[in-house]
Amino acid sequence: MPAVGNDPLFDTHELLELTLHAPIKTLNRNRDTSIRYPSSIGYGVDAHGIKLDVQVSVRGKYRRQPMICKTPPLRILFDNDNQVEGTIFENQKRLKLVTQCDPYNSNYESYLVLEYLAYRILNQITPRSFNVRLARIAYTDTDSGKSRTSLGFFIEHKKRLANRLGARHLEIDQTSAVVLESSHLNQASLFQLLIGNVDWSATSTKTDECCHNYKLFQEGDSLLSIPYDFDLSGLVNARYAKPATEMGLKTIRDRRYRGYCRNNDFLDDNIELFNHERAAILDLFQTSPYLPERKKKSAISYLEGFYRIINNPKRVTRVITAKCHKSIMVEVPLASRDD
Repeated sequence: MPAVGNDPLFDTHELLELTLHAPIKTLNRNRDTSIRYPSSIGYGVDAHGIKLDVQVSVRGKYRRQPMICKTPPLRILFDNDNQVEGTIFENQKRLKLVTQCDPYNSNYESYLVLEYLAYRILNQITPRSFNVRLARIAYTDTDSGKSRTSLGFFIEHKKRLANRLGARHLEIDQTSAVVLESSHLNQASLFQLLIGNVDWSATSTKTDECCHNYKLFQEGDSLLSIPYDFDLSGLVNARYAKPATEMGLKTIRDRRYRGYCRNNDFLDDNIELFNHERAAILDLFQTSPYLPERKKKSAISYLEGFYRIINNPKRVTRVITAKCHKSIMVEVPLASRDD
């Protein structure tokens, strides 16, 4: 299946400057995901400015809870193909927008940027991953007329990812490691160890669609399970994240490998791949203009901890091969998380 169309939104990593006019106060108070609110999104200035009519809805599970986030994650819906044609949103129908959980706290801006950069790490390792685009969004509340500006990022829609890969998104409730493409699954498992994330299952879910913080795709004769949603990782180190004590983890920064033993034949090659991309991965953080220096140093130090593991054979044995799942399925996802 050939890739269909281009997605100019994700053609560059340049910061996107946007305006969003929406009933922000209502969205924050009524977090019903089924309600769509007429809104508008715009970019550019003066005679070259583009303004598009959209609908906005609340989305997610964990971050939709008011006690977790003051502002919930959003979904932007583009209903008019003719309107988006020739714009940066060409070929987009529905987009997830990750918002700043607390728009008035600078720590939460860092959480958002660190999660965005986690996606960028996986992009560096493999194109079989969700693209993202960082944006500075000027919100105007149509309820109150008040305005504020904060960072956010868009996540590539699963159907656009499928088109890019020449694949097909699958909607099934579970699968097993036996049928998932082994090298890619091993790459994703190492990536999760790199960022210190255990809140996932590549094979099963508590909801109706596989998998927990993974999406399933058929690419030719292969099945791919592709991860997303990294805010509960040690890399992000969000204050609302809790360690998986059932796995013996004492802090959110503790790591635990959750990959599959059957994929260990690919471990050496994938360790070599992660080492090859090491400088580029660290450079994502070193050159980010959106992280304070102390956050950069903390993130880089955390990532270097992963490299100390994979470049020490004894630690590879202790941390990875001794901890891998012998079962072909991870039976129980840890939590119900964002959709």
